[in-house]
Amino acid sequence: MPGPIETQAAARAGAEFEGGVFARGLDDASIVATLTALTAASIADAYRRFAPAPIGEAILAGGGARNPTLVRMLRERLHPTTVLLSEDIGLDSDKMGTLDAKQVMKMSQEEFAKLDEKALAKLRGDEVAA
Repeated sequence: MPGPIETQAAARAGAEFEGGVFARGLDDASIVATLTALTAASIADAYRRFAPAPIGEAILAGGGARNPTLVRMLRERLHPTTVLLSEDIGLDSDKMGTLDAKQVMKMSQEEFAKLDEKALAKLRGDEVAA
């Protein structure tokens, strides 16, 4: 059963929720754009509602990190939080996107141990010469 946000979005988009999403009057590009915006909004909302303190940096990995529109929307909605891609800190986004949370944590710890001083300085927020 859809919640109030989905119901309101469906009403504006002319969509029905019955065991799935059926959009009337929207082309495929509009549906994808709407779902991308909903994804970015829900992630930003979760950060605001559930993070114990303001987040200084968020690191994206997996398929979503390959979607420039989603990345842009997240940067807009999470501002002033810095949104990085996992590659920005030396981690392979494709590998991380196929793992569960425990595997990601283990891989992150292993990869973190391999980071060079420049990457570590960037993570700390130190000024790094190009």
